[in-house]
Amino acid sequence: SSQGSDNLEQVFEARLRQIGRVVAVMDTWQNPTYTQRIWTIFEQYMAARLKIETQFTLPEEPSQTLLQHLYTGEAGIKAVIKAVSNVDAQRAEASVPQDETKVKSLIESSIGFAAVNERVQQSLTAWVASEFRVRIDQLVVRECACIEHISQLA
Repeated sequence: SSQGSDNLEQVFEARLRQIGRVVAVMDTWQNPTYTQRIWTIFEQYMAARLKIETQFTLPEEPSQTLLQHLYTGEAGIKAVIKAVSNVDAQRAEASVPQDETKVKSLIESSIGFAAVNERVQQSLTAWVASEFRVRIDQLVVRECACIEHISQLA
């Protein structure tokens, strides 16, 4: 909006550096509102550019459906990656039209929409990959514990 938007990039950069991390609250992984809003796309882009730690979170039900898709194998993984990487900064919106224009102008005059989309997609796919890796690690630990328990019984 009018206050602080003249030096938007500097304000965002200063705030992100001061806070030191971003927590992105996703409503769902399928067509998330987060990737349709220009402010959140810009936030992700700036965090990636500044190498600021980003943590994503999902409510329980969407988190479970995400994992269910990942567990189905290649087709499920591709579906999840396609869904979370559907980022289009040029079509993203803001509730305040002036903010939308300002952020988009900044993106367009710097590295462009394609580069911003790519950086945000990389952040999102890295998040999905790390979530899947954590779940696989948990399954391995559980499986090893079962094998160890069975061998102790023998």
